[in-house]
Amino acid sequence: MTVELPPEIWDLIAGHLQGDSLIPLMSLNRVFMQLAMREKYRVVNLAFINKLGHRRLETLRNEDLIAELVRSVYIGQVALSTTGWHPSPNLSFRGKFKSVVTDSYRKLTGKQSAKSHLSTISPHNAMNLVSDVLPRLKNVTTMSINYRNDETGPGGWRICDPSAQYLPFDIDFPKLTELRIHTAIICQFTGIMIHDTNMLAQFINKFQKTLTRLAYADFIKRHADSLRWLQCPIDSFSEALGPIEFSKLETIALTADTVIGWEPESTWWISASPFLKSILPTVRSLRISHWCTGEEIATFLETVTGLSGHVEPLLAELSICFQTFSIDALPVIASAFPKLRTLEITFLDIDTEGALWTSIQPDKTFPFTENRLKYVPFARRLGACLSGVTWSLQDITIKCQGGWFMDLSMWGLMHICGQLIPSITSFNSTGNMVLPEDVKIPPNYLDIVCAKPTVSETVGE
Repeated sequence: MTVELPPEIWDLIAGHLQGDSLIPLMSLNRVFMQLAMREKYRVVNLAFINKLGHRRLETLRNEDLIAELVRSVYIGQVALSTTGWHPSPNLSFRGKFKSVVTDSYRKLTGKQSAKSHLSTISPHNAMNLVSDVLPRLKNVTTMSINYRNDETGPGGWRICDPSAQYLPFDIDFPKLTELRIHTAIICQFTGIMIHDTNMLAQFINKFQKTLTRLAYADFIKRHADSLRWLQCPIDSFSEALGPIEFSKLETIALTADTVIGWEPESTWWISASPFLKSILPTVRSLRISHWCTGEEIATFLETVTGLSGHVEPLLAELSICFQTFSIDALPVIASAFPKLRTLEITFLDIDTEGALWTSIQPDKTFPFTENRLKYVPFARRLGACLSGVTWSLQDITIKCQGGWFMDLSMWGLMHICGQLIPSITSFNSTGNMVLPEDVKIPPNYLDIVCAKPTVSETVGE
């Protein structure tokens, strides 16, 4: 007997339960039924279709109310479970007995049950089912499209069978706000190989046999007025995104699925393109995971500064990767993004400003060992570069690609920044400026780093 409680109380109770735990409780009452159905059909995965997934897709095809519950869709290389299903050894005796009797009846009579077609799933039937379901998912807000193979897997973009690349995808998602696209095959030694770019483009866009261009950019363009989150590779997209104007983008992640040191030829993200012009007034978070050269960063920041005369950037969070980090980049970042609150810098090397070595990889003694410090006038240059610069930066994270001991020296660099940029109140997104116990700060280091360099230090003695 179900306890009679107001719907508001049941809603409050359900709010304390995890998503998956609601599904077994769907028969409790109407409130739990609605919440459980919403959770059960919230995500649709089209990368693996087994018996349960096949039934779920059939339900979505036949029931409009259930199709409206779907909020997230994952589209990838579909793997079919094409073998027959047999009674599980964990079934109860009654379940096993029922299965044996049913199978015996089918063999004797030659009849098949209404569900017997689920014993196998043909690629043709599966893709017909997928093509029927997708147009019905009008409330989808998140879509993830995966094109990523390992080196041992089959090359190329295939969805079940060769004909599936022409799946009709002339579909509108009026509520789409988040789109993830992974479009690279990572090869350890040779970098990126994308063998079937045209097929991938057709899959994401309309699957028209006559399509010959990278139509996944057109797919994004069709949703440019609703997208709020976008992740895309710099190199794979070439110049396709440059002409697109967005109106609501708030978060952007620019990636590069490449080996370190490989420099893409794409410049669409650093030029004064419609893309860059349109995102400056709206984007609050920008992550650039590509290992940027000094020239790329300088061009990008110079372009942003030039465009800022017309539209002031509202960027609050910036994460950027440097091949070689130079202290001169900080004041330029401050000038380009005056409202920046959180900055994350990751680098491979640090510029020593013409000392004995042109660049180094910091070790656990950097930057607070006196002999090491004179070769890396980081703090001295920082104070000079930021002189007269107005900046409201609150949190800074500095990382060097390397082993665990790198973390110690990076805390030291953050400490120096905290001393010379008064607005900083947090390191490493911790909300405070407390240093780990193993980071030792010399008591007189400010006198050392702020002193004028001697001739011997300049030549790197």
